[in-house]
Amino acid sequence: MCDMTNPAESGDGLSRAAWRVRAEVSGLPPGVWERRPFVILQFFADDSGNAPNQDTMALGGLVAPAAKWVEFTMGWEALLKGTPSAEYFKFSQAYRMRGEFDERGGWSEEERNSRVERMSQLVADTATAWCFVTMRHEDFETYLRNQPVPFRSFLSDHPYLLMFGRLMAALAVRLSAERLSDPCQVYMDTQHGQDAFVRTLLWPSIIQTLVETPPTLIPADAIKPKFSDAPRFESDREFLPLQAADLIAGATRMGAMEGSIPAYMAPILKIPRNGFEMSSDDVRVMGERLRLTIEEAKRAFPDMPLYPPGKR
Repeated sequence: MCDMTNPAESGDGLSRAAWRVRAEVSGLPPGVWERRPFVILQFFADDSGNAPNQDTMALGGLVAPAAKWVEFTMGWEALLKGTPSAEYFKFSQAYRMRGEFDERGGWSEEERNSRVERMSQLVADTATAWCFVTMRHEDFETYLRNQPVPFRSFLSDHPYLLMFGRLMAALAVRLSAERLSDPCQVYMDTQHGQDAFVRTLLWPSIIQTLVETPPTLIPADAIKPKFSDAPRFESDREFLPLQAADLIAGATRMGAMEGSIPAYMAPILKIPRNGFEMSSDDVRVMGERLRLTIEEAKRAFPDMPLYPPGKR
């Protein structure tokens, strides 16, 4: 009998990490699996530059059928285990040749370039689309964070949650444009302390805006995107596609700030892209809408307290 907890005994050649991806969506035993390929979609995303002193923040992600992500995981593991090896991939470490890509670990610039180019090609061969959103921290600070609000939280004080909503809008538009009607599961790299808020409070609002009400981004007669569940927040050490998302988020941010990415990452430019490069005017308009909403609420509830940044 095959031990389903031990991928080495499955007989299908999948590694433990690949099994981890497959088990998320199939629930099917070996034998049935090979005769019934699944088509559910998975979207893996990550952030880059989330500290206020980092000028620009980016969220970037990749969508593909789950079967493609299983193949990707096998290939990604093989690339990590090459010589020299890396335990995991981080864009910042690879770009600066630190951490897992440090020269003391046997890496040279030529070897780094070659390996990351092969990783980029694997990502390009896997992904159906690349979705992204960028915003300058200064714009968020000036037009949104500096406004007094009834309750201060991560939502009012950091751009991540606002940008997450925009990223999901970009994903919904892409799924509709590609006429991808299969349910899509969203995976994000772990955000300590914000996971529950996104899943229980923010996600229902996003779904209502993008799917359940007449959308403004998606034509009424178009394919409506389907999401199989609330987002999953996972470790990129367990879910290797999140390491590809880290590469994409880093490249998105670098492209927004410098206008280009390193030549050895060029293969990812073949992936169809769509998203939001939020300009200062875009954020200013959002800030003005927030100000008007708060003023209206204050008129209705004159005793409602308002707190500036740094106050609760």
